[in-house]
Amino acid sequence: MFAGDYSGLSVKGLISHFKSGEAPSFKEAASIIRLTHEAVAHYDAYLLKGLQIESYLKDSMLAFLEEGNARPNSSIQKTWGHPKKKRAKVVRLLRMIGVNETEKISGRQVPDDFVERLVDLNTDEVMDFLSNSHSHPI
Repeated sequence: MFAGDYSGLSVKGLISHFKSGEAPSFKEAASIIRLTHEAVAHYDAYLLKGLQIESYLKDSMLAFLEEGNARPNSSIQKTWGHPKKKRAKVVRLLRMIGVNETEKISGRQVPDDFVERLVDLNTDEVMDFLSNSHSHPI
């Protein structure tokens, strides 16, 4: 299996090199990197398939806003307290937790209505909205 899928990689040779303290060959190192990358992609896809996106985003945003702040109200005010800049600031906050706008969707997508509801919040509603992470699973 490994030999065919990973450029003739010899698992016995790899283990032998490891046990003797020798550095892996370039082919061995490249194969291990590729195998690791493929394993991460596999498990990531599996985990994302069952992820409740809205709950995950709310939990992530709440954790980000509370990080380093005993009271995140200042961050909320800076983000949602400027009507003309609110959309840009909310989108920037989403980017900070790993959500990016792309032309091509690969994997799961953040629902547009979630972003709109988030932008439409006023400063007094943000904490309640984010704290209620299991009310609208998607």
